[in-house]
Order: sequence, then C-alpha cells, then structure tokens
Amino acid sequence: MPAVSVILPIYNIKENALRKCLDSIRIQTFSDFEAIMVDDGSEDYVGKVCSFYARQDARFLYVRQDNGGVCVARNKGLSLSVGEYICFIDPDDWIERDYLKQLVQIIKDTDSDIAVCDCTVYYGERTVQNRFLNTEKAILKDEDKNLLLYQLVGKKICAYYPPEIAAGVPWAKIYRKSFLIQNDLTFIPGMKRMEDNIFNLYAFETARQIAYATDFLYCYRKEAGSASYRFDPELISHFEKYYEETEKFLNAYQKEQILYDALSMKELTSFNSYLNYYYYCLKEKSTHEVNRMIDEQLKKEPYASALSKVSSKLLTKQEYIFVTALKYRMYGLLRLLIKARSVIKK
Repeated sequence: MPAVSVILPIYNIKENALRKCLDSIRIQTFSDFEAIMVDDGSEDYVGKVCSFYARQDARFLYVRQDNGGVCVARNKGLSLSVGEYICFIDPDDWIERDYLKQLVQIIKDTDSDIAVCDCTVYYGERTVQNRFLNTEKAILKDEDKNLLLYQLVGKKICAYYPPEIAAGVPWAKIYRKSFLIQNDLTFIPGMKRMEDNIFNLYAFETARQIAYATDFLYCYRKEAGSASYRFDPELISHFEKYYEETEKFLNAYQKEQILYDALSMKELTSFNSYLNYYYYCLKEKSTHEVNRMIDEQLKKEPYASALSKVSSKLLTKQEYIFVTALKYRMYGLLRLLIKARSVIKK
C-alpha cells in the first residue's frame, strides 16, 4: 500500500495547467504515493490526459463520475484511497518537488493528525508568498489551534491573518487518514462555496495536534477566470449554506461568543461578492430596481440581525466602511467601492 493518497478533483481544467499539476506529482522526490484523479464529468480532453498518465505510471488512478461537484469528487477520492496519509491538490495548481517528502516527514516526526506548509500564490506573472501563521515551525494543540481555526471565521478575531489566503483550504496540508475516519470527516455534498472551510473547521477542532512548517511547498494559481471570480445567480444561496453549516459547527462544539459575532460580520462582508452579481449580471435592470433588490435582501435574515450589531472591533477598516455603506443604504458609495475593487483585481 502507498504511504500517501493524493486526491485531485478535476473538472474542465485547462490542459496545460492539468499536465503541469500531474507532472509536479509524478516527479516528487517521495515516490511512495498514489494519485487518484477524479474526473467530475469533464469534457473528453480531460479523460484523455488523465488516461495517458494512468497508462504511463501505475501510481496514477483515473476515475470518472457524473458531475456532482468538488465535494462529491473529493469524497470519491477519499473512499478509494488506501494510503496512510491524505493530500488534496487542486488540478490547476502544482507542488514543489519535496512537497510530499517534507509533509510526510513533518507529520511523522511530530505524531500530528494534520501538518500544514506555506504556499506561493501566482497571479499570472506576479507571485506572492503566503504564510498561514506568523510564527516559526510550531506544534499547535488545545487552544493554540485557534491560531488557524479563527482565520476561518473572521479576520479581526485572529492573532494573524494571512496576506493572500487563509488556512481553510484543503491543500498545503497532509492529514492522517485514520484521524479523518475516526472523526467522520468528509466534504458536504452540494456545497458550492467555502466547503473546504467547513471541512477544516471540524478538522482543526478535532485534531489532537497540528504541525506547522514555514516552507513554501504548494503553488496556488489564482487567475481572473477562477471560480472565486465567476458570477453565479445562486451565489447568495451558496454563501447562506456556508453560514448555516458554520453556525452548526459553533453550536456542536459550544464555541465562544466572539465566533458567533464574527460570523455575523462575515455575513455582511459577503455582500462584496453579492454586489458583483447585482451590478454586473443584472445589466437589464435599472439602477432603481437593483437598489430595491439589494434593500429587500438586506431586510432578510441573517442580514437584518447582523446589521443591528455592526462592530468596528470585528471588521477591518475597509470592511467597516463597506458594512456602514450597506447599513445606511449608501448605494452610490457601494458602486464606487465595487468598481474600484474590480479595477484593482485586473
């Protein structure tokens, strides 16, 4: 049996990006792994690429399923895995040659349930190094795990928030498979947004200890065409599912009040994404109609309750300006803020 099962949920990834990802796995200095490529109902070219790697290298397993979403694909990979350890890799990213070697070494040496490394974020030609913790190599247990867990709920409540992306992602980590099984940790089918955050909320909470190493071993590709930038008419319902699951977690473990308060503020800052939909996808609507739709949404729960308890202590300066504009229905300012953000992203 291989020591590590690498799970890749694949859906219509560009061929050159997919090949770069698979090549980075194939040439790992740690060779005792299986790579489970779960094709989630992609176009035919994906199957041809994956089948080629499976023919060329016995460590690569190709599985195709009807489109069910990334959660179903990851769960499929988990169900097929036989390794002692689990790694998730997104197929439009790639890993450094020592990625598996170093993560296996870290989790073994520390006898941890999870090991975390840092990543490099690639914005086209621009690269930024992203540290998940502002500390040297560490072992987190008990309340120290909140250094990671708090990132998943609010920027202002954690001691340190990463510059590019928080620790809720399933990649840049290795998990002990027996730990996942014992705690029944899988991804929630049907979740389309922040599903990895929910997975890691439970993982961080239930882990005996988490090892952290300051090595930039994972290469994360972030482009304007990625899922986080696409407009989706069901975006609001996807976010609301995330709020619901987060609150379910907080209730299950009777977490402290500050996490509930931070979640309320996150419900409001999510309007950053909603307004992209309102302003750019509903072009046939008049400005008055769009403003009315936003107003009606803000009157609903959980937003109405969240607006009644806005706290600057739980928001960054930029977030507080945005949420204040929401609270007082300053629609002209909101349009300017969203337009400025879209220009910066370009």
